[in-house]
Amino acid sequence: MQNLEQPLIEEANLEKRISLLSGLEMLGTSLALLVCLNFVYGCSGDSSEPSSRRQRTESGSKKSYDLSTPDQNSRTLEIKSQQKGDKDVVYLFLEQTYGESVSYDGHNQQFREGNIETAFSIEGWNDGKYFTNFIDRDGKKVHIAPSFNPNDDVMGVFIVGFFSKGEPYIDIYLDKQWKEKLGKVNIWYGKDFENYEEFDFENQISPGLYWMRIKDDVSRFMMGSDPLQSQGGLLLGDLHRDDWLNQTPEGKVVIKFD
Repeated sequence: MQNLEQPLIEEANLEKRISLLSGLEMLGTSLALLVCLNFVYGCSGDSSEPSSRRQRTESGSKKSYDLSTPDQNSRTLEIKSQQKGDKDVVYLFLEQTYGESVSYDGHNQQFREGNIETAFSIEGWNDGKYFTNFIDRDGKKVHIAPSFNPNDDVMGVFIVGFFSKGEPYIDIYLDKQWKEKLGKVNIWYGKDFENYEEFDFENQISPGLYWMRIKDDVSRFMMGSDPLQSQGGLLLGDLHRDDWLNQTPEGKVVIKFD
C-alpha cells in the first residue's frame, strides 16, 4: 500500500531547506553589507569620514617638556601630536601646563593665582588688516591658537602670560613657518614697547614648534590694583617698534599681546 504521507513530508522538508538557504543567503548579504559599511564609515556609524582617516585622527601621542627655569616655579608643557587626515597637528594643553590659573576663551586669557587677577588679550594685523584668529592676506596666512600644524603654509602662534613668585613672564610659541617666511622675528615689550629681543628658534620643543620665555617688564603693571591693570604689552613680528608707535605697520605681520 502506497504511503501518501511520505511525498507530503518530503515536500515540506524541501520547503524548509529552501527557506533555510534563503535565510542564510539574506544573512550573508546583510553581513557583507555590514562589513562594507564598517570599512567605509567605521564602527561608530559616523559617515562624515572613512574609518582609515578617522583612525589617523584619533591616533596621537602625548609628550611632556620641561619649561621651568631655576628662579621660577616648575612648569611642564603637555602637548599632544595628532594626525588629522594628512595633517600633523600639535595641541598645547594649557591647563596641564599652567594649572587652573590660566584660562583661554579663544581671544582673551584670564590669570588668577593668589592675590593676582588679571586679563590678557592676543590679536594681530597682517598688512594693516586686523584679525583675532586667522587671516590670509598678501600671501601670508597667520593663525592664533594653541594648536599648530608646522608642515602647512600657515604661520601658527600662541602666547601665554602668567606670574610666578610674583614676577610676570610671557611664553611665546611659534611654528617653523615664521622662520621660513620672515626669517627674523622681533619682540618688543614693556610699558612703551621699549625692550627688545629677537625670537630664538634654537629651542625646538616639538618638530617644527619653538618656544621662548621672556621675563615681562613688571613696571608696566599697576601693582596693587584689583583686578591688576597694565599698560603697553608685547609686539611680535617683522616690525620695528617705531612702525607701531607711528601707526605705519603696513606690509608687516604684527601680533599684539597685552
